[in-house]
Amino acid sequence: MANNHNIVVEIDATRENWKLCVRVVRLWLVPNFKNKKLSHSLEMVLVNSHMGGFLQYRIHTTVKRTLVYKFQNEIKKGKCYSFHLMGVASNIGGFKTNHHPYKLIFQFSTKVILLEDGAVPNIVYDLVPISTIMDGGLDVDYLVGKVALLNSINFDLIIISTIMLL
Repeated sequence: MANNHNIVVEIDATRENWKLCVRVVRLWLVPNFKNKKLSHSLEMVLVNSHMGGFLQYRIHTTVKRTLVYKFQNEIKKGKCYSFHLMGVASNIGGFKTNHHPYKLIFQFSTKVILLEDGAVPNIVYDLVPISTIMDGGLDVDYLVGKVALLNSINFDLIIISTIMLL
């Protein structure tokens, strides 16, 4: 991928002209509880092609209700995209999908370009030592995906948010 793309760890609130090469690893519609036929938002977890830094290569992304119609048929789970011109907001709230301090907000001007499938790796692991879980040290404010126990001769690990795309 061309090196004119930013990496997720660079994202902050100082600008909105970010250009990212990402894979959509989670994608879901949040229902509108007043009208089941409408969606409140389209939510995504993106993984950047740069894999440096522990837990800093993912970022949560939101498409607000008024723009869901524009993007929901264009973006698919597991596919790679180049996203341009997104807003940035603080990643606050009771539950988060990752530890990044910011999240991305799609704007009407956001550009979505489908890339070849190999542009971003499709397997991501967040390994947490079993002692962290057993001692109650796991941060419960973060949502996790599939959980599996991996046993080895020398150590035990819990795999948190294992993302395997087939």
